Amino acid sequence: MAETELNTVPGWTEGQVARLARLGIATAEQVVSVNATEGGTGLLARELNLSTEEVSRLVDLARAALTPEARAAMDQPFNSGDRGMGARSPRE
Repeated sequence: MAETELNTVPGWTEGQVARLARLGIATAEQVVSVNATEGGTGLLARELNLSTEEVSRLVDLARAALTPEARAAMDQPFNSGDRGMGARSPRE
């Protein structure tokens, strides 16, 4: 699946994109996924120095730039126990 670079999403400023890039967040998919994680909206608000309402607006813009399939996948909170980051589940 091709990712949607955040700097191509209408409504996001260069400064906002640069601030998140310092955290390793460079795609719309990552923004939507972080936002779906507990405390994610607050994290984005702090990093962008914006209200949670403004962050929600930006996340909606990022979400709108995704395909329906990507939107459904990214709206699920990230779980580091779901493999992929070297973590092993207790069932293994």
